[in-house]
Order: sequence, then structure tokens, then C-alpha cells
Amino acid sequence: MMRRVEHTPSHPITQLALRFLALTAVRSGEVRGMLWTELEDDVWVIPSERMKMRREHVVPLSTQARAVLEIIRPLTGRGPPSIPKYAMGS
Repeated sequence: MMRRVEHTPSHPITQLALRFLALTAVRSGEVRGMLWTELEDDVWVIPSERMKMRREHVVPLSTQARAVLEIIRPLTGRGPPSIPKYAMGS
């Protein structure tokens, strides 16, 4: 699946966001709304108000997921949100 995504013409941030989505297995809305302030070392803490079940969700970040974020950081200007909504089709 990822090979197909990587060979589809799209914005680089879109491809990185989709890779991050696959690596974390969260909902696309959480990825679109992710803020840099929610990242703590090797975990991503999604606040309860953004979760469907209204409970804070802690997502462990693999080495690969952290690598994607390090590539995205300079591209998005470090401002909120970390992945612009246009990158995920909103």
C-alpha cells in the first residue's frame, strides 16, 4: 500500500502524513489536528477533547514515526498544526 501511495503524484507533506498515519494507526482527524505541543519524547498524547471516546490517548511513536516528524517539522514551519489540513484533504 505504501509503495502505491509513494508513487502517486501528491504533495510531499501529504505523503509523509499518510506514512505517519500508517505507522501510528490513529484516525486521520487526529493526525490532521496534531500539535507539536502534544509530542513528548517518544509518545504522542492526544487530548481527550479531540478523541472520539473523550479520553486522553497515548500513542507510542516508533523510530520510523519520529523520523517522519523530523522531516515534516521544517516543512510546516513548526507552527500549529504540525500537519496542515490541506495535506490530508481537508
